[in-house]
Amino acid sequence: MRRHNRKPNLHRRKAHSGQVVIEAIASIIIFTIMIALVMSISVYLYFQQALVTSAREGARQAALSSEIGSASTEQQGISNVQTYIQNEIQQLTGQSFDPGIATITVLPPSQSASQTPGQRDVTVQITWNMTNPIGISGLVEAFGADGSAFATIPVSAAATMRYEE
Repeated sequence: MRRHNRKPNLHRRKAHSGQVVIEAIASIIIFTIMIALVMSISVYLYFQQALVTSAREGARQAALSSEIGSASTEQQGISNVQTYIQNEIQQLTGQSFDPGIATITVLPPSQSASQTPGQRDVTVQITWNMTNPIGISGLVEAFGADGSAFATIPVSAAATMRYEE
């Protein structure tokens, strides 16, 4: 009787080994997706902090700029601050700042409400649809879904500085 008991056990083991392979593959796929999402969130947080830092530095540069305080040179001063911010973002993130997908707005003192003589408030706003470096869109498209929503990540930052003379 022992011989008859061994054959069904071998048959059960073969059936379970197929189930283990399928569970392992499913677990690996889910784990890979989770790791990609965690990496994408980490990159987003890094880029968000880089934009906040760039906005603060740009606002500081704008507040200290003598060009922005004068109506005749204000546009040149704003352009200089925007270039400074673009270079700062390039240095911090390694990605070029494409004006087609990003904007840098500098609100000079002339557009700020209730300016007190000897003071000027300058606001810098940055909005950017950065390229997702992790490549989650390709992973999502591999499963047959539309991955275009994951190709870029919207990031924004704003900072205001006051210069008192």
